[in-house]
Amino acid sequence: MIMKQTIRVTRRGGHWEENKWVKDPSDPFPVKASVQPVPGESTEQNDEGRRKKSIISITTRAALYAAGKGRNADLVEWAGETFEVTAVKPWGTGTRLAHYKATAESLEDHVHESE
Repeated sequence: MIMKQTIRVTRRGGHWEENKWVKDPSDPFPVKASVQPVPGESTEQNDEGRRKKSIISITTRAALYAAGKGRNADLVEWAGETFEVTAVKPWGTGTRLAHYKATAESLEDHVHESE
């Protein structure tokens, strides 16, 4: 498993303060990863069949977080774009080849790029 690319991960946290959610500041940190775009047939499409959001597959030894279990999803910066982690699965746990496979969806709309 070759992880030559560096992505920047922002872990979003927060807390309740006087019945209001307050975001905790978080500095992005670098993570070595292998990142691949997910083929077009796996992405959400609009009525004309154009892709709405870019989706990437991320393989890394660092745990990434999707939303749930009282956590916010991590944000990943890659190729000049920001992605939100949507799913994470551990692979090979308990071995020296242990890693995580995640998918992340772009926060940008790509509907008009192919027009």
